[in-house]
Amino acid sequence: MKNAPIIYMYINHQRILLLSFCLTLAMYSAFAKRYYVRENGGGSGEGGWGGAGDLVTILQQAMAGDTIWVRSGTYKPTTNGNRNFSFLLRPGVVMMGGFGGIETSYQARFPDAAPTILSGDIDLAGNADCYHVIRRNPAASPLTAATVLDRFTIMGGRADDFDFSSSNNKGGGLLLNNESITLIDCIFQQNTSSVFGGAVYANNSSPTFINCKFVANHSLNLSGGGMYAEGNGTIVFDRCLFKQNTAVAHSAIYVEGQIRVNILSSIFTQNQNSGHPAIALYSNIPSSHLITNSLFFDNNFSTSQSNPTQLASSDSVDIYGSSFVQVQINVNYLRPIVDIKGNVTNSIFWGSSLPIFTPTSVNAFNTISVKGLPNCTNCPGGNGDVSPGFFDLNDPDGPDDILGTEDDGLRLGAFSPGINAGIRPDVSLLVPANDITGKTRDRQYDIGAYEGAYCPGTTLTRLYVNAAST
Repeated sequence: MKNAPIIYMYINHQRILLLSFCLTLAMYSAFAKRYYVRENGGGSGEGGWGGAGDLVTILQQAMAGDTIWVRSGTYKPTTNGNRNFSFLLRPGVVMMGGFGGIETSYQARFPDAAPTILSGDIDLAGNADCYHVIRRNPAASPLTAATVLDRFTIMGGRADDFDFSSSNNKGGGLLLNNESITLIDCIFQQNTSSVFGGAVYANNSSPTFINCKFVANHSLNLSGGGMYAEGNGTIVFDRCLFKQNTAVAHSAIYVEGQIRVNILSSIFTQNQNSGHPAIALYSNIPSSHLITNSLFFDNNFSTSQSNPTQLASSDSVDIYGSSFVQVQINVNYLRPIVDIKGNVTNSIFWGSSLPIFTPTSVNAFNTISVKGLPNCTNCPGGNGDVSPGFFDLNDPDGPDDILGTEDDGLRLGAFSPGINAGIRPDVSLLVPANDITGKTRDRQYDIGAYEGAYCPGTTLTRLYVNAAST
């Protein structure tokens, strides 16, 4: 079990760090192999980088417990133009990218190394690409949570078949059916579907996404530019980014059936569709969806947008320490920022004249909301109708132009009524005690996704004292 990768499990919303051998003893048994892969590799894949092999071939050989190290580069599942080809996974195989080709431990990878790209762009023109970049090997049993993809860019899948009896109209990046998988530090970019799930389609599945990005994926005719999920299962997004995904409806995420969704410390921004919420949780579950320490900013805005709602759910949603902000507003199409029911704590709803579609459906605690909320306990101003006092709404992502970092203009200013106005969630809820930037929350929580006021240019003066001085 040398150099076993770190993976996570989720129990009652809490991220539990486990070594992989705690999940399955077989995964790193004495018989497990490590394979090495590089572009145009012709070796057996065993014994080190000198014998690195071809990725498609190694995936056919690898079994549960094996690990595949993949050197930076661009990999395609076929060169013969057959759109039905994909990278085929087997359960329990751990595949890791981002290697330079000299490492002897996975920890030695450089964070800013050249990407390892799994591409479905087999025709180079973008019109006849692979239907799915990644899916399960049809000869293998369903994938499990011990199946890991770590540090890959998955792009160029095009599931544009219009045959509704086929799966080739959904899941351009990743197709899941009755299975689980763990993805860490992966990027889904420029994947397309004609119907459901431009980047990911999941049926009766429970994937976990850790520090993953969904950027510029598209559903051409229906829902879920970033992800579409149906059936049963639990889906976790931990420290993920959904940005500039598009769809006719529900540009970021669409969920139906009996699927529970946990969104932890994640960002949704600039996802666009017309007439429907950007994130739709239309399940039928006995418990609540969970959203903690997350930021929803300027989703669903256009000059002709008929429904700029960022989040809608038919189920109860528990929201903690999150911010829903709509700076760009089309005065001709004013709609609520969210359409939900459930409990909201330490959160901000700001920017539209309508914060929540049915305000009486929400029990709010220590929350700020434009126009206020009728059921608001310990809220600034009584009903929460006070300005959040953002540091700079004119520069929401700050000088570095990256949302979710220390310099964001969406942080609270020094005199914000949200400073130290939050409440610590009950420990039994196991809500992570970090803000959107990863900072640990203070003993007295602030309201919203960010902890601590932003005071740029502040300098500390160090004074020296000599006891003998007069």
